[in-house]
Amino acid sequence: MAQIKKEVEKIIQRQTLLFCGAEAMHHVNGRIVRGNRFADPARQIVALRTNSGVLHDARGIPVSYGSPGFPDACACICGRFVGIEFKGTGQRQTPNQVAWQTAIEDAGGVYILADSFSYVRQMITGLVEIWKAR
Repeated sequence: MAQIKKEVEKIIQRQTLLFCGAEAMHHVNGRIVRGNRFADPARQIVALRTNSGVLHDARGIPVSYGSPGFPDACACICGRFVGIEFKGTGQRQTPNQVAWQTAIEDAGGVYILADSFSYVRQMITGLVEIWKAR
């Protein structure tokens, strides 16, 4: 069941990033290279997937990356910061995710807790309409 929730979360992430026009950046042999380019200048959206976790180097030593609890995706929509956390049905935020949500909102950013693509699409479309009208 947990695996199914994780797969649902991945599908929502991918749909959202494609909708936002995400530009994938990847590390290849120590260099950053651009992957798929989907940036959407007409809607004034730039988005990317963020990661945190632990990898093991060639010697098996764990190496941490990212910041635990940081949103799964970040977007700049009409010049404003939006953090997007994806959750499968029934999943809850961790204490670190709640702390990041509070920090982002306290700084004037927007935090979207998305459990479906239709919800996040509605939120992003609404933000674009509101912010482009100003």
